[in-house]
Amino acid sequence: LTFWVSLPGSWNYFLVFLCFPMLAWCAFQFGTRETVTAACMLSAVAIAGTLHGHGAFSALGSKNASLLMLQAFMGINGTTALLIAAVVEARRLGDATLREVHGRLELETQRHLILDAALDVIVTIDSEGRIIDWNPQAERIFGWPRTEVLDKPVAETIVPPDQRALHLLGMSRFRETGQGAVLNRRIERTALRRDGTEFPAEMTIIPFRAGGETFFSAFVRDITERKQAEKEIAQANETLMARTEEL
Repeated sequence: LTFWVSLPGSWNYFLVFLCFPMLAWCAFQFGTRETVTAACMLSAVAIAGTLHGHGAFSALGSKNASLLMLQAFMGINGTTALLIAAVVEARRLGDATLREVHGRLELETQRHLILDAALDVIVTIDSEGRIIDWNPQAERIFGWPRTEVLDKPVAETIVPPDQRALHLLGMSRFRETGQGAVLNRRIERTALRRDGTEFPAEMTIIPFRAGGETFFSAFVRDITERKQAEKEIAQANETLMARTEEL
């Protein structure tokens, strides 16, 4: 309407500036693509109105001069609106990224609280077999402080020497096939402490993917007492059977 109305005096020049608030509103409410669309549509209307002798720029004499001034005017308004839209979009993207980072930090904090409170040993390794997480129970059972064990190969820390070749073979097979014979089920293995002593352990190894990479979390429990109790029960049963046979 501002480019299709001719008012007396200088009112036409004040009227054309009403197009900028509309472009600014598009920039704040929508985005760069919508602002470009609005600027193009407004320019088309302005050109048509000026060619038909309406609006402030039609009074400059020749059509070429009118269109040249109109082009400069719309270029300044459109560029300013696009800059506003770009700043608004960057601000929104920054806010969204900040919220995502805060959300990840909260999840990471909750995860560490859960790991620290877990009764079982929890050890997480990457696809190369290097330790990336080590909860307090792991420190207590294996004797390695978290700060010393992170990024160390798990095969050199808690896997007994006679089982390391088999462990490395299993890791290599998983990288090639995505399959593992000991994954997602409860198994019993011998584990190694920092002081070199070995103990029977019950564990479950769970693979998972994060960030396009594969990781493994092992939930380990020291079953030394249980094995000792089973041994004592077996010995008691043997003694009982022997005495029964004597009778």
